[in-house]
Amino acid sequence: MVIATMTLARSKMEERLLLRSLRLLVNSGFKVIATDGGSPATFVKSVRSLGVQLESPPESGGLVGQVLRSLRLAANEGEWIFYTEPDKELFFEGQLLPFLKMASKKGAGLFLAARDNAGFMSFPEMQQKAERFTNEVTSELLGIKADYTYGPFLFPAWLAAELHEVPEPFGWGWRPYLFGRAVKRKVPIVPITMRLPCPDHQKRETTKDRVYRLKQMKQNLDGLVAGISLE
Repeated sequence: MVIATMTLARSKMEERLLLRSLRLLVNSGFKVIATDGGSPATFVKSVRSLGVQLESPPESGGLVGQVLRSLRLAANEGEWIFYTEPDKELFFEGQLLPFLKMASKKGAGLFLAARDNAGFMSFPEMQQKAERFTNEVTSELLGIKADYTYGPFLFPAWLAAELHEVPEPFGWGWRPYLFGRAVKRKVPIVPITMRLPCPDHQKRETTKDRVYRLKQMKQNLDGLVAGISLE
């Protein structure tokens, strides 16, 4: 298994959070591939010193371009890819290895880290509303009731080839796009429900955050429709 993620440190606080999180990923014993988005040179050096395979920023595509580069590289390194955003320190610290252990007992599939109700309700109000709607629509269209919006998931590396066929840049919609392709390719989607609360530093929600959640919801729905529409 290979872990695929991305990095972009815009402040000293983000640098500290990402370095703590990446250290936990490296300590899990798996290879970690990340694509940076233009962080300070000192941060890049620190990440590489941890043992992370850190790639340079892509010429285009922004944050999602970083993600796709990491995933495509990871697909050449192992049979399974664990994708995650890099700021899931609480998950990496206490839930990553239990999640992987539970997934290994369930056989083949695409395994979603899913929040239980108490965890979901700990997130900011607008984030809950946008993600609840996305989860409900995705569950209806894919036929599997799940929390599709927490972030981390494990999937067979061969499925990453579907990302070469993304017809348009959907932003964060690449995730539900891939979920739709998984269903089309007869890969079962299996949620693994865990207690996954909102970190304290993410509980504050600004007007900018609320607008971002709505944009993200649209991207998710566009990617989902494209993923299930292709044969």
